Amino acid sequence: SNPLASVLSGLSHLARELDELSPSLPREAAVDLVETVADARSAAGRVTRIVRAMQALAGRHGEGLEPALVAPALRRVLEQAAPRAGQVAIEVALGDLPPVMGREELLEQVFANLLDNALRAAGGGGRQGRVRVRAIAAGEEVRVEIADDGPGIPAELRDRVFDPFFTTREAGSGLGLGLALCHAVVTAFGGQVVLEDAPGGGTVAA
Repeated sequence: SNPLASVLSGLSHLARELDELSPSLPREAAVDLVETVADARSAAGRVTRIVRAMQALAGRHGEGLEPALVAPALRRVLEQAAPRAGQVAIEVALGDLPPVMGREELLEQVFANLLDNALRAAGGGGRQGRVRVRAIAAGEEVRVEIADDGPGIPAELRDRVFDPFFTTREAGSGLGLGLALCHAVVTAFGGQVVLEDAPGGGTVAA
């Protein structure tokens, strides 16, 4: 059976039950529950789109791509990440960007993974760090940079960061698939993803 389909079915059933029960619940509690279920259904739907896009990508070896808009994908990721930023300041500079060949759902997931890593690095230990998100066009190519002012990546680990299941996080806090997924997706789209030292310290993912 498809576990994701079961999750979506269960959430739909829960939404119907809440619709019937909400008149008997305190208004604030009812609103909170309805919003929570709606957010969960939205997230599960997004996972479904990502899985379908990954399946299409794997089955066609990168064929069947379509023009994807980078700026809207970045803005959605930034909006979703804002509540998790804490004391980390996020600076954004998006130029006039042409479409790129890819799948927008997967680009969004790539940006989400890279931004999550940057926020963790910049905010580690309660730091009031900074993350800079910049996207510029060079002809028909688009370069997206997500830079943090965290501790950076030790030189001895640079060659391993894109390996599946490699992670520097504490046990139980990550599977080590985020950067591997980023590398696989961007490469399949005909691009490249690299990690560089940021001026003054930290890391740039581009």
